[in-house]
Amino acid sequence: EAWQVNPNGPSDQISCDRLDFHFARKEDADKLSPRAKFDPGQRQRDDIRWLEPDQIVAEGYPVVIVSPSREAEVRGGRVQLRLRERRIAVTGGDDVLVAYGPNQLRAPTIQYQHPAADADTKIGSFRADGPGTLRYIADPTKPDQVFYATWQASVQLNRFNGQPRLTLAGRPQLTAAGAGRLTADQINVYLRELDSAGKTDAAAPSTISLNGQGGGKVEILPDRMNAVGQVEIDSPELLARTRELTAEFHVEISEATADDSIAGSQSPGGGLAA
Repeated sequence: EAWQVNPNGPSDQISCDRLDFHFARKEDADKLSPRAKFDPGQRQRDDIRWLEPDQIVAEGYPVVIVSPSREAEVRGGRVQLRLRERRIAVTGGDDVLVAYGPNQLRAPTIQYQHPAADADTKIGSFRADGPGTLRYIADPTKPDQVFYATWQASVQLNRFNGQPRLTLAGRPQLTAAGAGRLTADQINVYLRELDSAGKTDAAAPSTISLNGQGGGKVEILPDRMNAVGQVEIDSPELLARTRELTAEFHVEISEATADDSIAGSQSPGGGLAA
């Protein structure tokens, strides 16, 4: 077991059977001292001084990483952290889990790419391969409003025209509390990042992190959706089957919400145009 001490709260912890640290020379490392050219001992000391962790690999059954300050948990048979690339890969079959607060992603293999430090957004990209599930609660104060997704092939979150896009393949099924269920061969959900004033800037997205704590108050809202294949709709308002479904989501932002610089939240409303 290993801990990272947090002076302001509980420490982060990792439990595993084997923990490997891989080091690499710092990218901004100075040149070797003149003495190191003739003194092997000095050269070794210079090399060690300019090393930094590059990869951390944890193996075991299971590997468990817990970060109470970030409300994050990772479980799997093998976890690889590429620190310079800001990338994490988790494998291990049915026990793989990545969780932030009440939100959970499960799949045999999960890869996550964190944005660069100078990126305009703090939302990274991820891909999960194999049958899996996603449980997402947009507003922690409304835990009964759960979005749930399942798939048999893969799911990934990437960018399309500067905004997030969620793609599910392998007979995915989406379920939302009170809204019913949608099943298809493949589903693309196009999302928008909104700042505290209810504005979207595709060229320079607002800042948010995976657990909803970013530099500004931001919401991620659905913009449109496309489902293809054998599409089945089962909702309180509609029962239907079709080969393709295209939907647009209209969101109304109240003036009180837009002027509230402290809360900075949006109130979704309106309807669905298909």
